[in-house]
Amino acid sequence: MFFTQFTFEENRQWAILVAWACWLPVIFVLFWVIDYYFQRYKKSSTNMDSYDLGNSSDSKDEHTKQNQIQQDRIKLILLIIHILIALGLSIALASVIGININ
Repeated sequence: MFFTQFTFEENRQWAILVAWACWLPVIFVLFWVIDYYFQRYKKSSTNMDSYDLGNSSDSKDEHTKQNQIQQDRIKLILLIIHILIALGLSIALASVIGININ
């Protein structure tokens, strides 16, 4: 989009909407990158474990559980950030619309 004739000071609700439209792809890409990283990390650690004859299946399961816990924590933090941004943008949009109605 090109906003050459558009002023965000006069159209605050559109500025908030543009911020939301820019935030959504960012959060989706972040979640995708996390999934991709942990899947790739899991494959590389599985290949390394296959060369190590001293590892038992219990240590592999523990390693997998630790990776899953770490991945879940990162996703939870991103989800909390996403909720806070969504809440902030919705409150800002509601207040701007409320100001314009009065």
